[in-house]
Amino acid sequence: MNREIKFASTVEKYMRMNGLTMKELGEKVGRGESTVSMWIANKSTPPMGIVQKLADLFGVTTDIMIYGDDSSDIALTDRERKHLEIYRLLDDKGQHTVDTVTQMEYERVKKDNK
Repeated sequence: MNREIKFASTVEKYMRMNGLTMKELGEKVGRGESTVSMWIANKSTPPMGIVQKLADLFGVTTDIMIYGDDSSDIALTDRERKHLEIYRLLDDKGQHTVDTVTQMEYERVKKDNK
């Protein structure tokens, strides 16, 4: 089975989801902004050690980093759908607040589960 490599778009997606610039992402994985730019432009790919660092940073598998995550196949519960509908109605400030609280809760749960 040949799967399409989607590394560039996956990096860009997770950067956007986490509010990171190319410079910030590069700093987190020990690479320069220009290197991250090359990844996103699909002009180069990092070694597996860096792919693993990116996967750890974003809380996904290396498989997802390389091949992407077709999350359109994920079924939402009624509760999740309602949250999403409300979120989309919020202005930027409201969405930022929800994002911040969600990230804080995620970090708390992650810490509690160690």
